[in-house]
Amino acid sequence: MSLLSNFLDKKPCLMAILNVTPDSFSDGGQYLDQNAALSAVHEILSLKAADIIDIGGESTRPEAKPLDSDTECERILPIVTELSSKAFLSIDTFRSKTAAACLNAGAKMINDVSALRYDREMVSIVKEHESYICLMYSKEEDSHPHATSRHVHYDSCLQTITDFLKQRIDFCLDHGIAQDKIIIDPGMGAFISSNAEYSWEVLSKLGQIKESLPDFPLLIGVSRKGFLGGELSERDPISQLVAVAAATNGADIIRTHNIPMAHSFFKKWKKVTGTA
Repeated sequence: MSLLSNFLDKKPCLMAILNVTPDSFSDGGQYLDQNAALSAVHEILSLKAADIIDIGGESTRPEAKPLDSDTECERILPIVTELSSKAFLSIDTFRSKTAAACLNAGAKMINDVSALRYDREMVSIVKEHESYICLMYSKEEDSHPHATSRHVHYDSCLQTITDFLKQRIDFCLDHGIAQDKIIIDPGMGAFISSNAEYSWEVLSKLGQIKESLPDFPLLIGVSRKGFLGGELSERDPISQLVAVAAATNGADIIRTHNIPMAHSFFKKWKKVTGTA
């Protein structure tokens, strides 16, 4: 049984977000200093609350400026090297050069918002390292993985997302990636549409995605996203509430900025549901 399988048995497992960027929508600049980033992760690890640490060196929010892989690696590779023996690390990147460097340094997972569409070499890197890969739905084009504020109308949002994920899963399997290495993410907020109602619809019907793709762990990242409404500084509690609802509807992995609060919410949820 893999290490990730052990985490998934907890239902859900928690993924901590570490953005080593100056411009992420929520915490840009907070962990750009490597000492600050390492201190934050060591604090998370001391709580024994996070199962996965998701490290990103480039913001994919609307209007964020693209990076080159060298800059991305400069930001995150020293952190990966320092922490890979201490934690299960996921790398939030859509660049194969960055992915290869981080996997060589001990990371175990790639979280690609383009679902392996942007960089055609990424699939071979994932296969070569036998790493986990998270495939996320996005309305954006292959060549432009960053989220945009573009409004998209769906005749059936859930069907569009499910069909997309099926296609990307088939792509992975056709290229030799093992089924048990694939994780799926229906995307949230601007990656679906500027119309917030689509994100709420997906959350309310997560069970249908789970039924359509039962063999793949389902990751949800709602943390602090704009579709939740309200001021950014006030979104952590509603983020956890929505995440608990998502777990009830089938989510296996919860990606969140505030691990202590998420851990507290899920600890109480498990008591209420008798799964503690």
